[in-house]
Amino acid sequence: MRYRKEKQNIHYCDYCLVEMRQGKFETLTDGRERCRNCAQTDINTEEQILELFEETLQNMEKIFNIHIDEEVKISIIDANTIAQKLKDDHEFVCAPTGDFGQGTVSIVDYDVECYVIYVDQGAPKNVMISCFIAGLTFIWQDKKWNGDDILSRYGELNLGAIYEGMSIWAEIQYMLLTNDKEYAKRLEWFVLDFTENDDICRLGYLEYKRQFPLSESIDTMQKTPFQKIPPLELPMENL
Repeated sequence: MRYRKEKQNIHYCDYCLVEMRQGKFETLTDGRERCRNCAQTDINTEEQILELFEETLQNMEKIFNIHIDEEVKISIIDANTIAQKLKDDHEFVCAPTGDFGQGTVSIVDYDVECYVIYVDQGAPKNVMISCFIAGLTFIWQDKKWNGDDILSRYGELNLGAIYEGMSIWAEIQYMLLTNDKEYAKRLEWFVLDFTENDDICRLGYLEYKRQFPLSESIDTMQKTPFQKIPPLELPMENL
């Protein structure tokens, strides 16, 4: 069952939002609760994380017909450190990626010579993939978009929606095309049901989905925001 914010005293997986029955989940040392399915697919070793990142990068480049040649470093840190980084000033901070209670987020920073994507060790495979997609989308935006042009076209109040909305769109579209439709549905449920009506992530995603309809087959995917700069046509119905 999916998360419903009006339900009380119900346990939900902090990674995938599935409703959990008593005794059917585990509580991590930092207090987060994880379902059995997410526990079975967690990615723990540095080798596993780096292999998954390379696989995700290659798939993303193929799916969206892009090339990301910037150097990217993966930094593995715990959830508490990630939470602290969210409070600091960073040039790039990615939006939550399908989590509940900040189960997993993706943070991108620039460290002297390369981009750094910070990930939470032990996250389930699909959630970590989602984090990588979010991070890589922000890196692509930073290299391909002219920030001043984006600001002038959409206005300061809409910047979060323009950047983060595309990131969420990319995560969901990727999952649909790599046969993880169930997680794609849960991620969309989180964006549409959990966030408030004026939330920048929700409104931005809705506008991207309106202008770039999602597809379950790469053969029927007609266009993506990666092929269009600036990405969204004006006027925008949701912003």
